[in-house]
Amino acid sequence: LGGSFITYQRDGSSLTPLAAPASLLPGTGFGVSYTSNGQYMSIGSSSSPYLGTYEVDGTTFTLLPAPASLPVSSVNDVAWSPDGRFLAVVETNSPYLNIYEHDGFGGLTRLADPSTVSPGFSIGVGWSNNGEFLAVGATGTGPELLVYQRSGTTFTGIFAVGFGSGYANDIRWSPNDKYMIAAGLVVGGTAMRIYEQDGTSFTQLASPASQSSQGYTPEWSPDGQFVAVGGSVAGAPFGLYQIQTTMPDSGIVTTPGKPLAGS
Repeated sequence: LGGSFITYQRDGSSLTPLAAPASLLPGTGFGVSYTSNGQYMSIGSSSSPYLGTYEVDGTTFTLLPAPASLPVSSVNDVAWSPDGRFLAVVETNSPYLNIYEHDGFGGLTRLADPSTVSPGFSIGVGWSNNGEFLAVGATGTGPELLVYQRSGTTFTGIFAVGFGSGYANDIRWSPNDKYMIAAGLVVGGTAMRIYEQDGTSFTQLASPASQSSQGYTPEWSPDGQFVAVGGSVAGAPFGLYQIQTTMPDSGIVTTPGKPLAGS
């Protein structure tokens, strides 16, 4: 469906596509994110108005009025904060990152830009599970990975790193927020970077020896023991890695990224 999305309803192990909503965005859809209570769903698009938010009532999706301030270019990813208070939107052109505050009833108000902004085409965005940190992946002249700390409605850049003229496609935190994985393309390096977070400090850990040439969306298992990363190698479209610990739930990585299957 050009410029839209397909929603499936689950019944046990079966997935059934629902009828398309009455109102769809034009262009091609990129990035979908639900609020944690499932009441609202946002999607980005390649064509104006670039961003749409739907209210979900059972199997009915109703497009809500657009916010007063919209992205100005193709939206590449969207992410609701875990508490549903904020919606982060990244786009191709400046200002690259848009952060909206949610009024709880579907209304969105764009916040002022952070003092530190992405230097170029922004691709992916992700929140820590406690909602305190927000990460943006980009491509450009560097840095390609930026992390912000939230205090109220203020977002302050606290960490930035280059990917060697490559790019960061997407970022995910482990369930306990101890580790952050950024997947992308690092020229002359690896397609996946693993960071250990301690407060506002991020330490890069050793990457798995077996990886695809490019990394796409990473996703952690609920217990934080495994992470799957999309790749681009023919015959091995993803890698599955085990995060080993010295003892149950210790959160200490002894072999960060043991490849189990895939690339």
